[in-house]
Amino acid sequence: MKKKINNNGFTLVELIVVLVILAILAAILVPALLGYIDRSKKQQDVLKARNMLTATQSRLVEIYGQGSYTDLGQALNDQNYEYKKIGKNSADIDLDDRKLAEEIMKVADDEPYAFVFGVQKYGNNQYESQN
Repeated sequence: MKKKINNNGFTLVELIVVLVILAILAAILVPALLGYIDRSKKQQDVLKARNMLTATQSRLVEIYGQGSYTDLGQALNDQNYEYKKIGKNSADIDLDDRKLAEEIMKVADDEPYAFVFGVQKYGNNQYESQN
């Protein structure tokens, strides 16, 4: 009596077709996933910049509120912080003080690599951050 040979496996052609389909799907999905990752990193940077801006404003309001000052520059001078006046208004300043920056970082509770930053208004109440 002759035994029946049971070949229930996949053929080489079937395996190649499946691999080609998987490669096509990967080629479509990988760029889309990379785009999502880039957008999330940009959103994270914007949130960190906003957090730093809020922390800076909070600390400056604290300093200003500790006395009866006519402008922020006078309050900063009184507390021995270094800054440069860069505009016509009393709040148009460039902070250049490590001690103040460390205090702001404590308020922001952010990582040390965000130590140096700048925020610049450029119209329609939109802000641009520069590291």
